[in-house]
Amino acid sequence: QLYTHSVKKGMSAGIATLTDKLNGQVQKAQKEPQ
Repeated sequence: QLYTHSVKKGMSAGIATLTDKLNGQVQKAQKEPQ
């Protein structure tokens, strides 16, 4: 049970990191003139 809990925490952290990266890329794209 501890194992799955830590895995879920790790996945959540990984997803959060990916989301942050995507958001950063989107904001950069919006700032730069086409």
